[in-house]
Amino acid sequence: VPALTFTLTSGKSPEGRLTGRVEVAGQATVFDPRPGKTNRFEVQRLRVVADGLDATGRSSARLTAGAALPGGGALDVQGTARANPVAAEVRTRVSRVDLAFWAPYFSLPVEFTGMAETDLTLDTTPSGPRVRGRAVVKGVTVSDGRRRLAAADQLELSGLDAQWPKAKVDRVKL
Repeated sequence: VPALTFTLTSGKSPEGRLTGRVEVAGQATVFDPRPGKTNRFEVQRLRVVADGLDATGRSSARLTAGAALPGGGALDVQGTARANPVAAEVRTRVSRVDLAFWAPYFSLPVEFTGMAETDLTLDTTPSGPRVRGRAVVKGVTVSDGRRRLAAADQLELSGLDAQWPKAKVDRVKL
């Protein structure tokens, strides 16, 4: 049975303000919420920490998160966020993510296989979230279920910069 532990502690900032720390650790089961779907998977070694929380929400808290993902992948998140006004800057890295495992959770007209890795930074801005960084997929194959449409030993996208509705990629390497 998956279990999560919650730890809440308090302290004082260097300025003397009361601050809090929330830590969640353990493992979790994620259920597919789509109608008629019964998919579920386990997230192992889950750890989420928000440190430096203050009652006003005006000060940035340090965020860290990590987890072992199904299929041998890993998630690592580091950054800061605040509630008032809403703002965040987080670096998210995923490694060894098996695309075939995640395919059933996306309604796409094609199927993907391969292993993905990313190193992305997410910033909130007045005009919406902005994502920058790089992504690599190794051993990628795209098919329509009956035939292979495309394949590459490695596909690397660097200089990603996306903010809805615009996106650019500085370099594509095959």
